[in-house]
Amino acid sequence: MARSRWALLEQRAGQPARREAAIRAVLPLLETALGKTHPWYMQSLLTFANLRATAGDLAQADQIDRDALAVVETTHRTGTILHASLLNNLADIFRMRH
Repeated sequence: MARSRWALLEQRAGQPARREAAIRAVLPLLETALGKTHPWYMQSLLTFANLRATAGDLAQADQIDRDALAVVETTHRTGTILHASLLNNLADIFRMRH
């Protein structure tokens, strides 16, 4: 989780290569340690999707958000901040595309 937050800080500092490397390194570790449905893993996916959208890779950002949203819905975590954040991200991606 710390690396995920570090990636956000580097994003804000304008360090694209470092932020991407940080989040890519942490995702498999979180997935293995916590599982795909753990909130920290899901939050890290949200961060990764935001990084991809900022980099202009809207297709990958959209896919990450949709995959995460499916997990949120199947684990009955709708109505949470994570759920709202994912819906907001998808709306932002839609706006960027149109």
